Amino acid sequence: MKNRAIAILMVIILVSSCDSKSTEYDRSLDFLITNMPGKSSLDSSSVRGNAIFYSTISDYLRKPGISPATGLYELADSLEAIHGKPVVAPSYSKDVDFITPDFLEAHVRKSLDCWRTSSWKDDVPFEVFLRYVLPYRVGTAWWDGAGDFFRRKYSDSLSVWSSLSFSEAAERIAGAVSSGFYSDGQFYREHPYMYITAFENTVKTAFGECNDRNAAIVTALRTFGIPAALNVIPYWGNSNASHFWTEIIGAPQKPLYDNTQQDFHSIEDELISDSFLFKGGTIDDTTGIPRDVIIRKNRTVPKIYRKNFEIGRKSLALQSTGPIPPFFRDPGLEDITSSRIVTGTVRVTVPFRLWRKKIAYLCCYEPSSASWIPVAWGKIRFGRAVFRDVGVNVLYMPAVYGNAGISTFSDPFILHSDGRAERLPGKSAVTDSLTIFSKVPLKTNFAYYAMLMRGDRILVADKPDLSDTTLLFSIDEIPYYTQERILPKPVKARYLILHTGASDPKFVAEFECWGRDRDGRPCKWNGIPIGNPCFPKYPLRNAFDADPLTYSYLDKTSCHVGWIGLDLGCKRVIDKISFCPRNDDNAIVPGDDYELFVWHRGKWESLGRQTGGADRRLHFGNLPQDGLYRVHNHTRGRENRPFTVSDGKQIWW
Repeated sequence: MKNRAIAILMVIILVSSCDSKSTEYDRSLDFLITNMPGKSSLDSSSVRGNAIFYSTISDYLRKPGISPATGLYELADSLEAIHGKPVVAPSYSKDVDFITPDFLEAHVRKSLDCWRTSSWKDDVPFEVFLRYVLPYRVGTAWWDGAGDFFRRKYSDSLSVWSSLSFSEAAERIAGAVSSGFYSDGQFYREHPYMYITAFENTVKTAFGECNDRNAAIVTALRTFGIPAALNVIPYWGNSNASHFWTEIIGAPQKPLYDNTQQDFHSIEDELISDSFLFKGGTIDDTTGIPRDVIIRKNRTVPKIYRKNFEIGRKSLALQSTGPIPPFFRDPGLEDITSSRIVTGTVRVTVPFRLWRKKIAYLCCYEPSSASWIPVAWGKIRFGRAVFRDVGVNVLYMPAVYGNAGISTFSDPFILHSDGRAERLPGKSAVTDSLTIFSKVPLKTNFAYYAMLMRGDRILVADKPDLSDTTLLFSIDEIPYYTQERILPKPVKARYLILHTGASDPKFVAEFECWGRDRDGRPCKWNGIPIGNPCFPKYPLRNAFDADPLTYSYLDKTSCHVGWIGLDLGCKRVIDKISFCPRNDDNAIVPGDDYELFVWHRGKWESLGRQTGGADRRLHFGNLPQDGLYRVHNHTRGRENRPFTVSDGKQIWW
């Protein structure tokens, strides 16, 4: 039969009369069929090339004592050597073309039975069941065996979970799925053919990215009759990438998040999933970090949507007759922003030439292309576009969309907490001089890793047992990226030691020493790395490889004292020491080629190039007070974030 929808409707008529609760059954089938149009699922045969990789990974991860962080890379490399890099050409099939009546009938019966027999049925009204328990897919993730898989996997826990309250059971199930799931974005960047795979592979291996993990969590919750949904931030306001998380429908709502920078003390502070950049510790004293450097603590949220199975009549996909950005083509998107964060309303004037576009967008900055990605939309009426319920304390760019992609048409602006939209045309009177410390903000996690070096000591010794150590100096302040210390008086020694003290964990990105060669010229002394054992993925040699992005991670589990060092082979004259904490290598590097840009008249305009100075700073003057800036490193690295200037400081967005 060409049209499976007709066959499915016939099933409703034939089966509903024999169901003891035909109204619920009929409505359930009707809900699925009515909302099926426009949905497509990945054709598993189109990604069959990586199936053997996932199958092998699944077997590997089931072995006791295995750590994905240390073994998956080597495993994938070995498989590549045997099978070559697989060819993956993902294609999608419409649900109405391949979902069978038998599957729908069985799915509805299982879902209804689970809901009806659950101890929390009274907490889940039938309308909630329809929207958040019944759907057979989460976004594009679908596997007809997922329900049976989760029921088998957690069969031993069901009796315990069923005795809990609705919210407690939900948290237990979500926690069980999440704790066993491994995510590693770097792995996918190095092995891009693994990025898209059948949902069956994702579920069985418990391996994937943020959206994969949450699709698995939502699927598991629904399997046990607990209503759940997948929420998405299309792009962070001041950080890279989109973000997905699971919402348990009916769970108590937290206060609104206001997108301000704040410290993390407990999980109760996290009003939006993963809004904190770091939750591993606090910084009690920032001494050592330059006064004008502002630490980035939180991600900001411009918009939040829920990805529903139900088609939303207010979705842009149903309202627009022209091309729209890929994110908004999902007819199930529901805007839930105002119930989660503090918002404002923005009105933007649209040039007459663009009125025919009908729809305008607000965009957030996308650093890899130094461009903009749409996060909100508004209808163009009488020369203006109105954007309701957008997050405050966020930088936005107005734009339209067409076959050529995004086209900006106005100045970027910051929507402040008081509802004021501060435009940034980049053409006003100049400011005083600006000192630039980095091309992205210093994030809390890297500031914390640097703080762990405070209290460490630098020593030298001549005896192999290091019994004659002499202290050169202690690290009394937080090191801001690479730090160099010229010794008041050169010393002669064979062993250079960094004594790490009591803090744990302990990371060291770089540790080096310099002296003079026979001709009196400055030179770096090389040697044999010595010291505490390190974790295999972060070996001792990383601290001496002249690459600030790699680091040694000392394994102090069996050692009360942590230290690393260099055996220089013989006594050397040392007159300078440098050290660097674990970092993102985004500070200004001496000798690198930098360019400063300002956004003006619809594009990034250069304000000049400079070479990073010995003071690890860039110095610019005559900058517009109302400018939006970014710094580009032409020598290496692509990371960047836009910033404004206030009181001579970089204010990051």
